Amino acid sequence: MKNRASFALIPILVFVSALSLSLTDAEFSYPSAMVEYGSDLVPPSVAIVSPKNKTYCVNNIALTFALNEAPYWIGYSLDGQANVTISGYAKIADLSIGSHSIIVYANSLSGVAGHSQTVYFTIDTVPPTITILSPEKNKTYSTNAVLLNFTVDEETSWSGYSIDGQETLPVSGNMNLPELSDGLHSLVVYAKDVAGIAGNTGTSETVYFSIAPERPDVLQLWVLGAIVVLASSVSAVLIYRLKASRRAKKQPTDATSDPTH
Repeated sequence: MKNRASFALIPILVFVSALSLSLTDAEFSYPSAMVEYGSDLVPPSVAIVSPKNKTYCVNNIALTFALNEAPYWIGYSLDGQANVTISGYAKIADLSIGSHSIIVYANSLSGVAGHSQTVYFTIDTVPPTITILSPEKNKTYSTNAVLLNFTVDEETSWSGYSIDGQETLPVSGNMNLPELSDGLHSLVVYAKDVAGIAGNTGTSETVYFSIAPERPDVLQLWVLGAIVVLASSVSAVLIYRLKASRRAKKQPTDATSDPTH
């Protein structure tokens, strides 16, 4: 009888041992299996905080996001490529210039998958190219009023100019520069692209030019003065002679004035 009872307990012990091993394996290796068929069937809520829908002037962007529960797995997909597994916040490095898109995925402890909305952003690390058309390089102007004329190869959020290394003044387009003093001057134009406050700022080539209004030199002034004096003298002599001639004509001769004849 004892032997029969012992043999009868063997299947029970084997079943209990197998169940114990199964539970242990599920608890430590597959935590989602414990609650896969539980009540938590709502996917995690994922919201991307960074990057935002804007243009960045750097090619290394921090990836940050918000989750409403502890995830079992997190990953992201950049530009529709394969998912990259991450353990939390990450940095996306060496992004190419141009437009990009990103989605963050998360699986809950119950194995339910959730994902964020797609965020579109742009990388622009190239500053604007500025070309000064006027004033022209190494040119001497005969007027103190000089036109500022320049072009930029992309849309800008701000532009300004600096004369002779002085304070940069904002400019919205082509304009006449303030009246410049005679002599040598330098001009630089700056422009910032539409990437916001931290955008790329472009700098033009420094243009050197001179102001030298046309004025008569000393010799010309002396000659002009001499001509004026000479003309005045000649005029005075001619006027004197003309008056003397008229007076002579008005005086009677000696023959006509003698009453005895």
